[in-house]
Amino acid sequence: EASQILKTYEHLLTDSVQVIRKNAVTKSKYRTSRSVRLPPLGDPLIFRIERRAAQLAGRNGTIPPTHCEDFQLTCYATDELYGLHRDDASPAPGRPSANRSATVLIYLQAPTSGGATLFTRRPLEDETDD
Repeated sequence: EASQILKTYEHLLTDSVQVIRKNAVTKSKYRTSRSVRLPPLGDPLIFRIERRAAQLAGRNGTIPPTHCEDFQLTCYATDELYGLHRDDASPAPGRPSANRSATVLIYLQAPTSGGATLFTRRPLEDETDD
């Protein structure tokens, strides 16, 4: 499955961007990878993987497909990164956010060296390129 995904979608990768406001994006310094959103419909392989991910992420069963975001294929070259960031929309000050109940990461290739994913409970300010 991993090799088929890479073969099918690798040529569509573009520089990852940071969303500034609705419908406005800019190249980011804290996210220096290349990525592409994968189609949820039309590719049976992606659909099967999304179903399995929804089953894994669901605490009491499967998360409904209507509650799942499109998968993203992201590739990192040497020295590229996705810096520490919130993995949901930023909540109002003093309020918890609950718009993303689970994140599923699927690694298609192991790095030859380096590479790490860190989850923290520490409150984060909105990530910026300042």
